[in-house]
Amino acid sequence: MKARSNTVSFGLFAAVSLLIAVVVFLMAGGFFSRWDGVVTNVASPIDGSRTSVWVYEEGDMRKLTLPTSAVRGHGFTLNARGYPPAPLPDDLPVTRKSRFSLNFIMTDPERSAQIYPTTSSSALAIAVIAFFLLLFGRNMVVSGSPFNIEPRKLELPKQQTPMGQVAPQKKARSKKGPPPPNKRRRR
Repeated sequence: MKARSNTVSFGLFAAVSLLIAVVVFLMAGGFFSRWDGVVTNVASPIDGSRTSVWVYEEGDMRKLTLPTSAVRGHGFTLNARGYPPAPLPDDLPVTRKSRFSLNFIMTDPERSAQIYPTTSSSALAIAVIAFFLLLFGRNMVVSGSPFNIEPRKLELPKQQTPMGQVAPQKKARSKKGPPPPNKRRRR
């Protein structure tokens, strides 16, 4: 019966850890964010799989990290400070992402819209790492080993007493003085 309760508690903790890992993945993938604006320029050089860009929306500049495939080929200038061009040109692409979605739409000046994902393999890796760190942390607290799910047994050596109890004293002889002589048997 004890082994069953250990696996049940581990299963419940694994389910809660999975739920936390899913929330981490959604947050890393931009599930709760939204934007609707014009991509003005690039905040960092275009290389790798993700690129930072500046999006101008309703009088405010916002720095976003988008897939490089969505940014490449538009001829954006590099601007690390995020100042928008004084007159916004009409040929800048418009990007739009609604809240509670894992993709965004980028519309080119020719009005060809393309859909891009906001998630990446790094968001998935962060979620998987969070899941295993939670499980290993639970196992370390419960059993002292990251791979053991059963609680460790706390056994004290016989010389020690449980915590909070006074150690027993050796019994002293009731009478003081030398021990009584042994009676000898006669033959």
